Amino acid sequence: MVVIDDALLLDVLGSTAAPELLEARGRGELATTGCWYWRAARAVLGGGHGALSRRVSGLAPAAQHSLRAGADALPPEIVLVSLRHLIPIMVRLPRPANLLTLEAVAAARLLDAELLVSTTSDLLEELAASARVALRVASG
Repeated sequence: MVVIDDALLLDVLGSTAAPELLEARGRGELATTGCWYWRAARAVLGGGHGALSRRVSGLAPAAQHSLRAGADALPPEIVLVSLRHLIPIMVRLPRPANLLTLEAVAAARLLDAELLVSTTSDLLEELAASARVALRVASG
């Protein structure tokens, strides 16, 4: 199982992700968090002006159509864990952090999954290490 961030989720929904992620999706071994799904959906449907929105606007129309469908309804083969299950883990994580980071690490811990991100931060790296969650930055 792999928990992916918002940028990688956009790649998966637009079918432009690395084969490793597309295959994991096909096996039902791909997950994301509520915050990352919200950020991806906002970039696709909300007309934002950030890096994710610019990434979406640069895609071919077919990929944008696929993204809109996935943002409207996350495909059922992509796991989305409820905060009902994550909050008890989040409050017990060994380091303070923001909601986005706490949710990501808790989801990976709950699912016994690797956390795969497009970019990382010191905070995410420290929290993942202290929670014993495997963290990897996607190449390319």
